[in-house]
Amino acid sequence: MKKLLGDLGLDNSEGLSEFITTKRDADQAALTEVERQELRTAEAHAAQAAVRERTALQLAVLSGRGAAEGDRSDAILLMDRVLDDKPDADEEAVAAAAEQLKERRPEPFGQTRETTPAAPGASPAGGPPSHGGVPPEPGCGRTGGGPASRIRHRLPSLDDVMAHTITIRSKAANEEPG
Repeated sequence: MKKLLGDLGLDNSEGLSEFITTKRDADQAALTEVERQELRTAEAHAAQAAVRERTALQLAVLSGRGAAEGDRSDAILLMDRVLDDKPDADEEAVAAAAEQLKERRPEPFGQTRETTPAAPGASPAGGPPSHGGVPPEPGCGRTGGGPASRIRHRLPSLDDVMAHTITIRSKAANEEPG
């Protein structure tokens, strides 16, 4: 016994007793942490199973109501918002949420909403609204001017400029310096 106490670095049997008690407490604390981790893992698995079960129930209800296959994921997200305050919703609550969703958003269920066409001349698709319904006459307002504006601001064409230049040069060449 004295040899064992010496090998462990203890002086007497009371030190051995304390050593064993400390070791048991540490083992129990470690075991408790493992158990806590197992409990957390079990809770996470249970939550995932509940989400899968709820999603399967929602898919079944939506399929029964005629929801299109491509729109079901969007419909499930919308139903989750409706059922957010009811985590343990049964089939009746999910069916009621599906009916509510079908009324508010009929698109996932293959129905379309009645849309009213845009007013004629409404911006931006139809352009700015006309005032009075009569199109403006050319030459008035901001359309670039009428005949008077064209005469007043007339720029000669290139042919007119060339003809004028040739005429001036030929007159100059025919005149004798004097």
